[in-house]
Amino acid sequence: MPGKKVSMHNSGSCTAFARDANVPERNSITTEASFHKGWAVRDRGASTWDGVQAVRIASDYGPEVFGTPAQRPGQEVEIGDDITPPERPEACRANY
Repeated sequence: MPGKKVSMHNSGSCTAFARDANVPERNSITTEASFHKGWAVRDRGASTWDGVQAVRIASDYGPEVFGTPAQRPGQEVEIGDDITPPERPEACRANY
């Protein structure tokens, strides 16, 4: 059974970006080599999130949707999934 879809973007979702968990922004990645991109986020709300999915809100890179771990109010968790960069070098961004 799929979980509810909630944007992990900071615009009212009660989740705040804390930091890049592994690959920092503006980092060079080998073309066509899949890599795991992770972000640390903090639940700013008053209830536990369970079964929530991150939904891509902009860009063409990365999965459209991926699952996230359960998260208690105030707790920081890591979310992320595998991303394959384009075939030729260019700037790319995945927004969730």
